[in-house]
Amino acid sequence: FSSNNKMSLIIFSQILNRSNRLLGYLEQVIDIDQKFAARIKQRLKLELIVLRNNGQVVVSSNSDFKLYPQEFFQKYTESKSSPFFDLDIRGEPYGFITYPLNWGQTSFALALGASKSESQAVIKNVNLASYSVFGMVVVLL
Repeated sequence: FSSNNKMSLIIFSQILNRSNRLLGYLEQVIDIDQKFAARIKQRLKLELIVLRNNGQVVVSSNSDFKLYPQEFFQKYTESKSSPFFDLDIRGEPYGFITYPLNWGQTSFALALGASKSESQAVIKNVNLASYSVFGMVVVLL
């Protein structure tokens, strides 16, 4: 975290020649911001919240998360509490899990949420396919 509450991931990669001799390093800085969270949401179909240990929302894939009081998320960043919680986002139920992370001297938590209605639809399709296969086996026997 920087002084302006911005979060960045800094990655260093070694550059080696063909004989594995170290030539140098390549530095890449990835800003963990609203655009990054939106890309994660688009690719994985998950809501993402990056939280400080005190429950403050740093980055989220949905701007509505910043409207919640800091105390709401603080209990889920503590190791003693359950990492699971439910939250309705604009009328749609989501299930979240929080992961506390320590990166060097920085501690924070990631909360990932999946739509319960989409999950139930997938389970319904899997059950339908299972019953269809079982029915076909019975018919063939």
